[in-house]
Amino acid sequence: MKRVLLLHGYGGNATIFSKKIDFIRQQCGNDCEFVALDGPISLKSSEIPPYLLAKIAVGARLNQFAGRPPLQIDYRAWWLRGNPETIIEYVKFIITFMNRQSVPFDGVLGFSNGAAAAALLTALLEHPEFISIITREQFAIWAPGSSDAPHPPLKFCIAVAGFRPRSLRSLDTLFERGVNTPTLHIIGEADQLVPVNLAETLVQVCHNSRVEKHNGGHIIPAGS
Repeated sequence: MKRVLLLHGYGGNATIFSKKIDFIRQQCGNDCEFVALDGPISLKSSEIPPYLLAKIAVGARLNQFAGRPPLQIDYRAWWLRGNPETIIEYVKFIITFMNRQSVPFDGVLGFSNGAAAAALLTALLEHPEFISIITREQFAIWAPGSSDAPHPPLKFCIAVAGFRPRSLRSLDTLFERGVNTPTLHIIGEADQLVPVNLAETLVQVCHNSRVEKHNGGHIIPAGS
């Protein structure tokens, strides 16, 4: 069974995102275990664009279609735009989480801000020397064959409406090294939040890419 980490979009949370990918879970059956994680930053509704707020509210109401109460909305994010310190805190948070896993993840699936976070995680696990460069703290570095190793590199990354994270010079240097992990990019041709040209900034640094485009907007297409 493959273990897949789920990283929600800006303003979402683990519970809502897990519900949104129910159709993927059903297609995978017992072949995959999906583990959804909450972003470390709590947001106020005033910090979220109205368009996104409406989409998050729809996700929170998904339970009603199954006769259950609507999900409580807890707005979360992986980092804040234009705030490099929050990216540093994200790296500390996610690497600590990954290194605590008794069973490693095979891959990661992220949406929007979560897709950028997924790509950053994938790159860091490929080039773990950058973890300490970015965080200015010492983290153990994975080495093949080690009995006490941190999390090994992932086997795949799925980035839906993803983009290349920036804000730090060290991030630019990291992504200039390139990402060799097989990466599926799902891009909406009508996406106004992450337009095609922005999504392609991530495609360009992933050397083992497959790109699938759909004619929709900022969504996870049901045909995925």
